[in-house]
Amino acid sequence: MKRRTFAIILSSCALFTTLLVLSLNAILDKNRERFQEEIQSALGRPLTFERLGLSLWDGLGLAAKNLRVAEDARFAATPFIQTKELRMVLRWLPLFLGEIKIKTLIFDEPEIQIIRNEAGDLNISALADSENGAQGGSSGRKEKKGFAPELLISAIRIEKGKADYIDRSVKEPIEITIRNLDLELRGLSAKGTIRLKLLADLLGSQAQNMRVEGRIWPSGRGKAWTQYPMDLQIRVDPLLFPQLTRAIPLLRESASPYLDIRGPLTVKTRLRGTIERPRLSDLLLTGPFFGSTQTNLKATGELDFSQGQSWTEASIKGDFLADPASLQHLKKIPFLQELLPGPLSSDGPLSITGELQGSLADLKVHTRIKADESEVRYGEWLKKAKGVPASVELKMVWQKERTIFEPSALTLHNLKLQFSGRMEGAPERALALRLRTEKTDLTGWEKILSPLSSYDLGGKVQFDLWLQRSPQDQRHDIQGQLDFSEVEARDKKSGYGIERFSGRVAFRGKEATMEGSSLRLGSSDLSLEASVPDLSQPLMRYTLRSARLNLAELTGTPDEMKAFLGTGEIEVEEGAVTARGNLLSLEGTVQQIPYRNLRAEAAWSPKGLRFEQLWLQALGGNLQAAGALEIAPDGARRLSLEARLDSVDLKTLAAQKFPDLKEQIEGRLYLKARLRGEGKDGSSLRENLQGEGEVRIRNGSLKGLNLVQGVLSQAPGLRDNSDRRSSRQPSSSSTLLVRPGTSFDLLKAAFTLEPGRLRSQNLTLTTPDYSIYGEGWIGWDRSMNWDARLVISPELTRDLIQEWKNIRTPLDPKGRIAIPFRLEGTLPRVQPKPEFKGWAEVPQ
Repeated sequence: MKRRTFAIILSSCALFTTLLVLSLNAILDKNRERFQEEIQSALGRPLTFERLGLSLWDGLGLAAKNLRVAEDARFAATPFIQTKELRMVLRWLPLFLGEIKIKTLIFDEPEIQIIRNEAGDLNISALADSENGAQGGSSGRKEKKGFAPELLISAIRIEKGKADYIDRSVKEPIEITIRNLDLELRGLSAKGTIRLKLLADLLGSQAQNMRVEGRIWPSGRGKAWTQYPMDLQIRVDPLLFPQLTRAIPLLRESASPYLDIRGPLTVKTRLRGTIERPRLSDLLLTGPFFGSTQTNLKATGELDFSQGQSWTEASIKGDFLADPASLQHLKKIPFLQELLPGPLSSDGPLSITGELQGSLADLKVHTRIKADESEVRYGEWLKKAKGVPASVELKMVWQKERTIFEPSALTLHNLKLQFSGRMEGAPERALALRLRTEKTDLTGWEKILSPLSSYDLGGKVQFDLWLQRSPQDQRHDIQGQLDFSEVEARDKKSGYGIERFSGRVAFRGKEATMEGSSLRLGSSDLSLEASVPDLSQPLMRYTLRSARLNLAELTGTPDEMKAFLGTGEIEVEEGAVTARGNLLSLEGTVQQIPYRNLRAEAAWSPKGLRFEQLWLQALGGNLQAAGALEIAPDGARRLSLEARLDSVDLKTLAAQKFPDLKEQIEGRLYLKARLRGEGKDGSSLRENLQGEGEVRIRNGSLKGLNLVQGVLSQAPGLRDNSDRRSSRQPSSSSTLLVRPGTSFDLLKAAFTLEPGRLRSQNLTLTTPDYSIYGEGWIGWDRSMNWDARLVISPELTRDLIQEWKNIRTPLDPKGRIAIPFRLEGTLPRVQPKPEFKGWAEVPQ
């Protein structure tokens, strides 16, 4: 019985459905044009379709194949909507009353274009106005003429659609394409709640990367859809930023250059309020920023555009973390370009955290940048290694016309620099900052300050400065003071350097001065005055004074300078400290030689020492020198020197440098020399000295060495005649032969300096009675080897011939005795070895 009843009911339903379908098809065939006119009137746009038929796919309804809704001519000539099929699901109850009422529209693979024209009008706003007008007209109708559908739509669905958004109201048009669009709107009525669910492929991600879900509350007639309240959850993952910037040129110009986003982003937020004045809460943004290839940025917060009249007045509140980031990319951000100087660079990751609060017109920013694991450099001045603490805590208010820095801090090593101030926007570009620190220990700063890397530092430093940048010439003015106490800088190799440096540097605009400062250099106390005329140039002028400057720490000998005065300039060139200046000293010792009135002009750098003029009075005469000592990176030394000695007392010189010869040599020394040499140290440098020059000795004497007697006493026939000579009246020749040394009016020679010895080919020694000409060498160990010739004057030659009648000797064309001889040995033990070729003894 039950089965029979069920079969009857099923058959009845099938029969009813068949009759209903046949009836609807008949009605549609008769009223196709009227049906099209009514829908077209409701939309306010012309439309066309190929075929209108019955559809049972989503329930009983109608289907229009290849439907096209025309676009308003103000926006485009292409269709506003074109779809493969529009299915219109009908309400069942009105069908029993003979009415067709459409409750759901389903668009199958539609293509929709949303356009904002040059005047700023939106095509869907114009469509909404048309719909309102059409609905108003329908409500005013008291009776229907013929059969027509009634649009009581409560739901709209879009399946696998495509939407193009084009904005021509901006300078460069915006074009955004949404593909694979699935949209569902339910509860469409004037007073109801619209529920929205949207899935789509945004900007060609090849998958549905955008999801929007929530509710919308229509506000009734007379309001644009952009004024409808809403509550939506939005998620875009992934968001391809390069495609977004191509679609929105404004982003490409304003954000892309410095954000440098190289991978997909994730955006999540809750949107409330209206499209015109939205409120974004629970905002989450993640992605690879600042050139990173992996996600390194996370930003959370809220954006509230509901209170202000423009987007710049939006309320912003949020936190962000960028780790890792690079200084190279941060310097591209516009407001940081003003803060971060050009010479500042880094190699390694930075970590950035921060909070934002306020509006785009008045935004408070609190950010912290850590660079502990990054190598940071500031030109050639500063180099912070990885592992050395470095961070910036920045509190500022970013306004349209200025940036205000609330008390902030920079930490580097053990220094905590506090700063505050302001920076004006264009066109003034003025800057005012206060910088101050508590007393900071300088220990370890030689590892950070590149010019001082070869020193060990110590002591304390403290400063309180006002830094201002003039908008006229963009130059910096500094006011304030910098205090040093017990500062020391010792050379790491020698251990020598500055100790107990205390003083104050006063900054006055573009210059800085130091007065009344004192320091200790080794065992010497000095006073220092200095000035930097232009702080934009790394140049300092100084004056050093000391009553007694002990040079033992520098030269290794107990030398000193009394009444010392040094003036000059110190600057930084290519990251290294260089100095040049003048020295004056009334008296003192150099290489243990007493001097007076020392003057010098010199230049020093890590590459060596160059002195253009050195002049002093010493050893009874004057000394002058100029030259350079170059030091290679491996420590090798290269010397070039030009020296001149005028009227130096040889006896005094020998007493200072050759004590065992001090009683054996006299005279006045005149010397010109050009020397050069290379060596790994001072000893090898002296051994490798080379050069050339000229030497003269006037009114000289060699005590204990009578060269004439040494030569003539070995002549044939003279060895055994001492008794006969003594019985005669002394002659000039005999007086010459019995002198205890060799006296001369002038000794001169051009010489060449070779490693270990001095060589000459034209040595000449002259007296009224004879001359000696020679060539040979003398070594640093005082060994010598000379080939010489003794030439006796014509007068003395006649005396010798008269006195030594038993000797026959050859004469040169000028009637002089000339005897070649060889001089060998080590001073003072040398013995001439003459050659008496042609000499003979005549029998008496």
